[in-house]
Amino acid sequence: MKLIEIAAILGVLTGFVFKVFHWPFANEILIVAVNVLCIIDIFGSVLLYQDIGLRKWLKDKTVLKKDRFKSNVFRLCGVSLALIWTGLLFSINIWAGADQFISYGLLAALFALGMVLRKINTKDKSYYEALGRLVPMIILALLFYLKPHIWIDYYYE
Repeated sequence: MKLIEIAAILGVLTGFVFKVFHWPFANEILIVAVNVLCIIDIFGSVLLYQDIGLRKWLKDKTVLKKDRFKSNVFRLCGVSLALIWTGLLFSINIWAGADQFISYGLLAALFALGMVLRKINTKDKSYYEALGRLVPMIILALLFYLKPHIWIDYYYE
C-alpha cells in the first residue's frame, strides 16, 4: 500500500507541474492522484500507521480492536489528511469550497496532532509515523490557507 501512496504523491507532483506549465491532462492527473490519496488516507490510515499489512488485516480482523484509542486517532489523521488533500486540489483548480476543506482539515489535523503528541512519549513507533505525515501536511495547508491563491495568481496573471 505504501508503493501506491508514493505513486499517488508522485502523480500529484506531476499534475501540479503539468498545471503550472499549462500542459494538457493536468486536471485529470491531479484528480486521480488526489482521489487515490484520499482513499488510502481514509480507509488505510489505520493500517499504514500501525504497520499492519493488508494481508494480515484480511486474515485477522481483530488486529485493530486491540487499542481503540490508537485506531481512532489514526482514523482522525486519515480523515484530516483527506480533507487537506481535497482542499489543495480545489485550491489549485480554483474551485469553490477550497478554503472550507482546508479549514476543516487543518482543524482536524491540529486536533489529531494534539492527540498524537499526547502519546508520543510511549515507545510505540506508529505515533512517529503519524507525526511524520501530519506535520508536513499541516505546513502545506497553512501555506495554502494563509496565501490561498498566490500559486495560481502567479501563473495565471
